[in-house]
Amino acid sequence: MELSLRIDRLVFAYGSRWLFEGFDAQAGAGVTWVQSANGSGKSTLLRLLAGALAPRHGAFELAGCRYAAGDRTAPLAWRQQTFWCLSDPPPTPWLTIAECLGFVGATYPGFDAQRLREQVDALGLAKALATPLRDASLGQQRKTLLALALALPVKLLLLDEPFNALDVASARHLSDTITARAARGDQVILLTSHVEPHVPVRDTWVLG
Repeated sequence: MELSLRIDRLVFAYGSRWLFEGFDAQAGAGVTWVQSANGSGKSTLLRLLAGALAPRHGAFELAGCRYAAGDRTAPLAWRQQTFWCLSDPPPTPWLTIAECLGFVGATYPGFDAQRLREQVDALGLAKALATPLRDASLGQQRKTLLALALALPVKLLLLDEPFNALDVASARHLSDTITARAARGDQVILLTSHVEPHVPVRDTWVLG
């Protein structure tokens, strides 16, 4: 059975500002490009799927796991097969880059430290591992999250503006790795970007 993410009747608002009113969608393995004008819901959708925000109504389903409105938090099984590469800096500024990588990686079953190290090297992050995140550059903070995103064995990968603040070599590595993941067919990748990403896009969602 083909891997897919299903969103059923999603409802969410910030106060009286409604972003989703019965939103339905389905994404298969590969890349789905999520588009919208600023403030129209694309980053919010990723936050909802990651469990960082709670929907008012609706449900998400992926690989036999269901996360629905009314659950106090996203189920552990859902969180362990999902990684959210947010566009903001990592929320642990007191940790070094190495500590952040190890701490987050250890929360995922099947975490492979060698695979993570390969991504760290490929992204040119190795010399910055001892740097506290609060002192790291925007590019180093972004690469910290991307190294995890590209190394963790998750079924749902949420990438919010992943090419922002990257040097040319790192952006090329990210594109190549996403392309390889998409071809493998074992991961649903939702990607937000203001410009067309240089990766094979299976589907496009336009919000708002």
